[in-house]
Amino acid sequence: MSCIVGVLGGGILKPAGCSRLVADMPMPVQTGIMRASKTVGIATVVMVLCAWVYIALSGEPRLPTSIANGRYSNGCCGTIVLHDGVMTVANQRVDYIVERDKAGPYVLPTAYVGASAHAIVVRSDAYPLKLRIDDPAHPRQLELLGDAADGGRYSFARVNGS
Repeated sequence: MSCIVGVLGGGILKPAGCSRLVADMPMPVQTGIMRASKTVGIATVVMVLCAWVYIALSGEPRLPTSIANGRYSNGCCGTIVLHDGVMTVANQRVDYIVERDKAGPYVLPTAYVGASAHAIVVRSDAYPLKLRIDDPAHPRQLELLGDAADGGRYSFARVNGS
């Protein structure tokens, strides 16, 4: 007969019909119980670590950087040139990747790239924002967030032939 023995309020509970406690069991049985609980603990730790690694390493799906290649212009702010993972903007070069999330495809630069009423703003010490593209197959538009507190949006249209 198998018995489950527990502790409640400092006393040992022994179900009716059980005549032996874990401490009264022979050494091989005690060792087996301890070995099984240790195995379950190790398996749990391994599963938690595997889940953490999966979550940490499975970011947004990457798209080829070449899909965003082109020259994008806005009358108020200037021009952005994207070419194979390097963005040329405001006389600076900024690396970028292209990814997709639930809202659609976007360009993610390694530095903050935003727009103001008169220029494109690049800050290497600020958190980069997603620059949305309208269509991953044939992008015609790139959208930047405004640098002002109101967070307006600036659309940059792809220049024909680029």
